Amino acid sequence: MLDAGDSLINDHYPAKSSDGESSIAAYNFLGYDALAIGSLDLTLLDVPTMTQRLSEAEFPVLSANVHAAGVDDLFAEPYAIVERGGHQIAILGLTDAAELGGWTIDDPVATAQQWVPVLQEQAGIVIVLSHAGVDTDKVIAADVPGIDIIISGRGAATDIHTASETGTMLFHADSPAQGQAGRTVGAAHLNFDRAGRLIGHQWRKYFLSEDIEDHQETRNWVIEADHTWR
Repeated sequence: MLDAGDSLINDHYPAKSSDGESSIAAYNFLGYDALAIGSLDLTLLDVPTMTQRLSEAEFPVLSANVHAAGVDDLFAEPYAIVERGGHQIAILGLTDAAELGGWTIDDPVATAQQWVPVLQEQAGIVIVLSHAGVDTDKVIAADVPGIDIIISGRGAATDIHTASETGTMLFHADSPAQGQAGRTVGAAHLNFDRAGRLIGHQWRKYFLSEDIEDHQETRNWVIEADHTWR
């Protein structure tokens, strides 16, 4: 389960009132594999609070281009390596470039150019979790060879895009609109051959209508979380 950013805090309860603590707890419960940092997370959470949120996460919180202001080292881990189906998969996190107090964000295109060759040496499949924006993601897809998939988490939803220059595929993570959050789940079904080449894909939307029965363990968690962060 992958998340392309701006998912720690927004203007909604309980994420806002808990400074993103409830979000991290929810993603731990769901079994996230990785999450990219978005600029909204950095706008609403300062360095000490973000540091605390990362310490609570039981999954990699990624950004290869975010620094605390005045610090050369990256604030978060730039990438993670996971194994699925016998494949080594590298997941790179990119944050959208923005001028924010307390933070410095490097150019995401240059960052991808720097890190993708490093990841190719460690994994047969490279996935980029990007909050850089669809237009920037299309530039990365065209100009940075070696990426199998970009999951784009910022900007207007777009159809699946394949860069003719590199073969990189771009999927957009549907952003839930007001009143729709939690009602739709998007899932990419990806097929790789033994060499790690993407040979087939299907993007599906699952509508969580009222006729789908609640998962009792999840329902109990939500009730308990509501009491915890009320």
